[in-house]
Amino acid sequence: MVGNECLRRDEYDRPLAEPAAGFPTMDLAGSDEATAAKLRQALTSLPLEDFRDTATGKPAWGIEFRAVRQGRGVLVPLVNLNKETKTVQLPRWANQPALDLLSGETMDLNAIRAEPMLPRLLQIQDASL
Repeated sequence: MVGNECLRRDEYDRPLAEPAAGFPTMDLAGSDEATAAKLRQALTSLPLEDFRDTATGKPAWGIEFRAVRQGRGVLVPLVNLNKETKTVQLPRWANQPALDLLSGETMDLNAIRAEPMLPRLLQIQDASL
C-alpha cells in the first residue's frame, strides 16, 4: 500500500472502520519518479523486466509496458505517456529482433523509438520470460 490514505475509505468515500492490516506499506517520496524508484526497490524480489532509457541508462519513466508470454515468444505492448519522444531499450532481449505488429517495422531492442502516445506492440520470437 502506498501513501497514508490507502484503503482508508470505501468506494463511496466513506471511512472504513478498520483499515486493511497486514499489508506491506510504503510512504510517498518527494516526487512521482522518486516514489517509482522506491517502489522498484521494494519489488526487487519479483522478476520484473528491465526497461531502460538509452539517454540516461536509468529505468524508463512515463513508458507503460508489459511483457507477456505468447507461445515461444513474448509480446510487449508499450506506450510513451511523456510529451517528448524517448529512446528506450529492453536489455534482456538486446540481441533479438522484434516486429512491431501495429506498424510492421522491425525493431532494434537496444533503441526503441517511443513517440508520445503512439502505441507499439512488439513481438519477440523464440524468447522466454
